[in-house]
Amino acid sequence: SSSSSSSSSLDDNKPIRAGRGIFVDGFVPAGSTLALFPGQIWPKEHLLPLTATNTTGTKTTDHHNIHHTDNVIDDDPIIAFFQNDPNHHLSLRYDDVLIDSRSSPYTVLDNRNSNPFALAHIANHPPPLTPPNCVTVTVDWTEKMMMRRGSSDLERFVPNTYARPPNPLGPKLFERDVVQMQGFGLVASRDIEDEELYYDYRLSPGGGGSGGDGGMYPEWYHVVDEDELKNRWSPR
Repeated sequence: SSSSSSSSSLDDNKPIRAGRGIFVDGFVPAGSTLALFPGQIWPKEHLLPLTATNTTGTKTTDHHNIHHTDNVIDDDPIIAFFQNDPNHHLSLRYDDVLIDSRSSPYTVLDNRNSNPFALAHIANHPPPLTPPNCVTVTVDWTEKMMMRRGSSDLERFVPNTYARPPNPLGPKLFERDVVQMQGFGLVASRDIEDEELYYDYRLSPGGGGSGGDGGMYPEWYHVVDEDELKNRWSPR
């Protein structure tokens, strides 16, 4: 929700560097906002063909990535636009707002104007036997946050733009504060010190590849928590 996400603090003194994945140099306590997913934001109302349940009752979206299934109509332009995601850079919030990071650069800390938080799209899924140390969180940038005293530089940390503007009569109408931009981030689920950040991609079955479970997932992927995966993919 917007209330819980807006309480997450952004500290630009957190020592995060990007390479192949994201690494923390030093110590960050549990609950710290570590990184944000950059890219274009697609409000839910523009994604109805993508988030609708098909005739088999299996949704075509998941928590972090979107995959084509044989039951989806191929000629729908919205679905076709999002089918090509080889690096798994499409992120879907639980309220079905989508963040498209496919065009976001990997090298983001290259000058003084770079956003040190726009790194979440290069965080890795944990290897086998390594538990995740961060989780995804909904971030809503509200009007009150932007107008708060001392927050004049906050806007430069917002790594998103709208691909299509939200409907004024859409879901945002019921928010307690005016949401200027929707987003997605990574929060530390435990204390972290001098280690790489990992979070559960929670890929949907049918992602393709030659990996486990009959090719339902890429070969590098493994299920972290079967119960959470089933809960995420239960019909809503």
